[in-house]
Amino acid sequence: MKLRFISSALAAALFAATGSYAAVVDGGTIHFEGELVNAACSVNTDSADQVVTLGQYRTDIFNAVGNTSALI
Repeated sequence: MKLRFISSALAAALFAATGSYAAVVDGGTIHFEGELVNAACSVNTDSADQVVTLGQYRTDIFNAVGNTSALI
């Protein structure tokens, strides 16, 4: 009886722990702000709204200060 209780408790603990690993993480939004100034070269934008596509990178590749991703 005691072994059955321990087995049931262990199984319940394992199922409870896996729920945190299966959580869905929603994405976020990044806005780049700045200004264009008159310098040695000029930039002509067709519209004020631009999209910067950075791609998707797993967070585990940034596990230490100074880590970088592959070039975009």
